[in-house]
Amino acid sequence: MNLNMALPLSTRLANRKAGQKYKNEVYGGCAGKLNKSDKCAWYSSLKDVKADYRFVQHAHKIVRLGHNGWYADNFQSGLICGFVVRLPGKAGKPRYLAGIEATEWDSTAVLAESYDDECDAARAADGHAERYAEVSREDDLEQLVEQAIEDRGEEITTLNTEIAELTAEVEPLSTCGYFRAAAALEELIADKQAEVSKLEKSIKKITDEPWTLVA
Repeated sequence: MNLNMALPLSTRLANRKAGQKYKNEVYGGCAGKLNKSDKCAWYSSLKDVKADYRFVQHAHKIVRLGHNGWYADNFQSGLICGFVVRLPGKAGKPRYLAGIEATEWDSTAVLAESYDDECDAARAADGHAERYAEVSREDDLEQLVEQAIEDRGEEITTLNTEIAELTAEVEPLSTCGYFRAAAALEELIADKQAEVSKLEKSIKKITDEPWTLVA
């Protein structure tokens, strides 16, 4: 299976910081059937779309795309796929709508813009799927970064508590002449301080270069 990725993650994140993120508003709107003023209609699944439209076909089965979907997360487990629905047209000439489908969760939409040509609709659907997948991967990465930083922060808190407790034991041992025991504790404290430093550097790297979490 040949599944293409979109832009490199580092590029997408840079674009996002520069305010070039693809706007989710394109997919905002109602649930159910389309109205002229709606940008899209949301459905729970492709099965529900097929209940409203007689002809529904995935974009990669209409035109040669070289893939059948775009990865929706950074572990490449879910896909965003484009599809096309056919509408009755004037004088027997049908019209087509582009749609997008998520394979791993309930997120399926039919876009309002119509096309005269089935292939044009298929390419448009694939384009929407690509951009929607980019946003999904960025959101997925943000959650991964937040969780990674939180986990490391909790480790640092635990280590600092242990360091404080050990430090409090060093002076009494030295005062009582237990110099070897005090030295052993100081060595243990130094090891834990090194772990804290390593975790802090890891947090900085994740913050500065979040894509390294999934590279």
